[in-house]
Amino acid sequence: MAELLLDRVAIGFPETGPVVDRLSLAVASGDFVVVLGPSGCGKSTLLRLAAGFARPDEGAVTVDGAPVTGPGADRAMVFQDDALFPWADVRDNVALALRLRGVSRRERHAAAAAMLARVGLAGAERRPVTALSGGMRQRVGLARALLADPRFLLLDEPLGALDALTREAMQTLLIDLWAKAGAGFLMITHSVDEALLMATRAVVLSPRPARIVDTVELGFSRRIAGGESPRAIRRDPAFEEARERLLAAVTERTAA
Repeated sequence: MAELLLDRVAIGFPETGPVVDRLSLAVASGDFVVVLGPSGCGKSTLLRLAAGFARPDEGAVTVDGAPVTGPGADRAMVFQDDALFPWADVRDNVALALRLRGVSRRERHAAAAAMLARVGLAGAERRPVTALSGGMRQRVGLARALLADPRFLLLDEPLGALDALTREAMQTLLIDLWAKAGAGFLMITHSVDEALLMATRAVVLSPRPARIVDTVELGFSRRIAGGESPRAIRRDPAFEEARERLLAAVTERTAA
């Protein structure tokens, strides 16, 4: 079982001061860890450390004990703004990682088509990404990240800019993809309900500099992966109990 470990990491910047303060967090294969916290507390910086886009001032980031010194094929990241290439069509955006690995055009086009079908975009291979809706663009971003076959998928508020109906559909899709991929997922969100539905573990951060103030183990995502509807789960008294605990952690324990 693979493990992504942030071990007592700390980082700061001259313009902001300390951002993350000796924080430890582990994500294993099959985990869906969701991080919550106040705006500006360091959530995205934490994800950048995990991705290798930033280096900690103290502590270490490792994958299976090997130091993370930069981005790597074992980790893929999905951004809120989808970060697609506007000059390329859907298929070429999705197949980018395979192209960089030297995979033949025929193979990468076939793999991209299969992954697009998994995210509900069968037949959209040749469409320009500039013609897609926000939800469709995020599906393309997910397909691109998953086609790289990472051991860890890092998601920086990937659903934050979507409307409510699209966001609900994307939550279910992400859970399905997580359940089938076997990879570890680490996601940032501002939504307590989203964390409850999707996480196997929700982690609450303090105001900056970020420290972990609470951790809540959850199991609703596994029920959704098993076929239960999110709306039915929301009616479960256990969901409301978990929601009250997580809300208390976010509102009471993150007060500056």
